[in-house]
Amino acid sequence: MIPISERGDVDKDDAGFSVKADLGYQFPFIDNFGFRTDYSGYLDVHGGFLDIQEHHFSIEPQYAKGRFILSLLLGITSKLEDGQRDADMISISPFATYVMSTGTGAVALYGSYAQIKDKDDDLILNEDGTSHGAGVSYIHFFRKLTSARFSIDYSNTDYNAFARDYGIDPDSYDKRKDRVLTSSLNLRLQSTTNFAYYVTYYFIHSDSNVEIYDHNRQILKAGIIFSN
Repeated sequence: MIPISERGDVDKDDAGFSVKADLGYQFPFIDNFGFRTDYSGYLDVHGGFLDIQEHHFSIEPQYAKGRFILSLLLGITSKLEDGQRDADMISISPFATYVMSTGTGAVALYGSYAQIKDKDDDLILNEDGTSHGAGVSYIHFFRKLTSARFSIDYSNTDYNAFARDYGIDPDSYDKRKDRVLTSSLNLRLQSTTNFAYYVTYYFIHSDSNVEIYDHNRQILKAGIIFSN
């Protein structure tokens, strides 16, 4: 999640909030083949104005054989700031999932590759880039769809922008490089047939040669899930 404000003093003009919504549909498997489609939307309101929007669409063809499920996630992400297009991203992520024989857990291995296109009006800071990464997750199911999921992800992103373009190290001719390690723990509690609550904790370690992107961050999210 993008931080709302990093100032030391917050007044009513600095106050803000963010909203995130996820919509998805899993089509029934026919023989060994399945299909899923998803939409994710993020809105950030800051100082009474819509500051950031992010929209993500994906499709995921799936193939199941025995206890294995293979899938390929194809995604498009568009980000806007102050109503203007900021960046677009096209991504591809192969998944291999193994469902435990007891039916109480599953392990997934996945990779990712993405192309980032800078769409803003800044002619100096060219943040086109490529990203690749990998991850592993384990989910354990308890009774009534209650579950816990632990994940570890690593991503490596190289940008066309130079470190000196950010005004931090004017003598550097190295291009910006971000190396990010993320671990997360998600807990889901099913309250009724259609509703569930979730809480997710993230720890993010970002190693970058641009100081403002070099940090450790902890994020806690909570929400409600509706399924039918």
